Amino acid sequence: MYSIIDSKNFGRILYYLEHEQEDVVELLDKFFQFRIKLIQRHKEILDELQDFENSYQIHLTDVNFNFWINISGGSITYHTGVNKNSITTFEFTKDLIIKILKQEISFSEAYMKGLFKIHGSLSQAINLRNLIKTLFKYRKNYFNK
Repeated sequence: MYSIIDSKNFGRILYYLEHEQEDVVELLDKFFQFRIKLIQRHKEILDELQDFENSYQIHLTDVNFNFWINISGGSITYHTGVNKNSITTFEFTKDLIIKILKQEISFSEAYMKGLFKIHGSLSQAINLRNLIKTLFKYRKNYFNK
């Protein structure tokens, strides 16, 4: 059912994430793998990531899914599991991640409302917010619907 995740069915994938109870972790993993692969193919986006030098640990508490994104030297990688070297962990729910991806709520607004937790550096949170803004800037050009 989820073997092909491409830019043409982005909305459908978000729908499944909102409504499916089974295979959510597998779907989230494939979704994030695909999105990072898209980013890796676009030099313009990677050029914008030159100033980012961080690992972002994400824990989705309600589905017990951990992943981390590493950005260094204009490259970006995605990994499942826990990065023991991460200085900051962000705890979200699946529903909040979906709302951020659908741009129903901004990262900053979610933070101000206390909808997610940060363990560690607040400056990392600001960097993650900036990363999300950068990626949304290119969403319409490279990651449509």
